[in-house]
Amino acid sequence: MMGDAVDRAALRKSLRQMNRGQLLKVAERAMKYAFTETLQVLIGNFLKVPFLHAAESLALSLLDEVQRFVAAALRGDFHESFQVNWTNSTPFSYGTDGFIAEFDRLISRCLGEAATTPTVVWQSLEGLFDLLRQIDADPDRILFFADEARTWQIRVDWLRVLAVYFEIVAAQASDTDFAMTVDGVIEEFCHYRRPELLAAAQSVANAAQIAAVKALPIETRRR
Repeated sequence: MMGDAVDRAALRKSLRQMNRGQLLKVAERAMKYAFTETLQVLIGNFLKVPFLHAAESLALSLLDEVQRFVAAALRGDFHESFQVNWTNSTPFSYGTDGFIAEFDRLISRCLGEAATTPTVVWQSLEGLFDLLRQIDADPDRILFFADEARTWQIRVDWLRVLAVYFEIVAAQASDTDFAMTVDGVIEEFCHYRRPELLAAAQSVANAAQIAAVKALPIETRRR
């Protein structure tokens, strides 16, 4: 609750049990709220905090950031392998952890800007979704997974993401296009949650779009 003090001892214990990838996500989220002085205190004795020149200080647009990220991933910037044996098939490489943390940051930025720039967010999400498709089509080219090389390992909160995505699409697509988009993205990325995602799509749709979504099969076609 908001008025309660944080149990810092319990929090420290929980943090120690988190893996490197989870801690990277925490660090990414913390940077969003940290002032320069705070960053210096947090990490100054571990690494040199880089600074931008005044002319470079303008933040990149969401779409620019997504496009740069996609280009870097397709270039192989996050592909980092290691020798796999029975003792290390679960951890991710540093490159894969870095990719997941950056993907999580960009998804969060999309959700945060959806109300003000829906068209840009739509384009950005489509870019990120297409990158996932390319990973699934040719997994070892973009990322390295010691275990099964598929995007289900990236752990996206699809119900939260697609609730926003569906609302944006519903505002701009015809009933048929809306239903086809909903059906396709669910089957591609989160078919196991199909009924609740179909309900989420209907909750943001108009009457014609709702009818089109209701005509879709309730059960997944993937087995």
